Amino acid sequence: MEERGIPSILVCTEPFTATVKTIARIRGVPERPFVAVPHPVASLDDAALTRLASTIADRVETHGVSATQPARARVGEQPAR
Repeated sequence: MEERGIPSILVCTEPFTATVKTIARIRGVPERPFVAVPHPVASLDDAALTRLASTIADRVETHGVSATQPARARVGEQPAR
């Protein structure tokens, strides 16, 4: 998405941080920012996911991605600024 001019950040669970760093290094972007959250998330209900999202919002926005503005609905749309 970044290549298309859409600010983005990867959110992964903690056990996958080494994998994220390795893939970023292989792709030539070793300093690519990401946010790690506690594992697991698949079993969380909507309320728990919302609480988790609110705990990482500041870290996401630190990397220039709005945690409160909805993502674009379709690839062809221009990102809101």
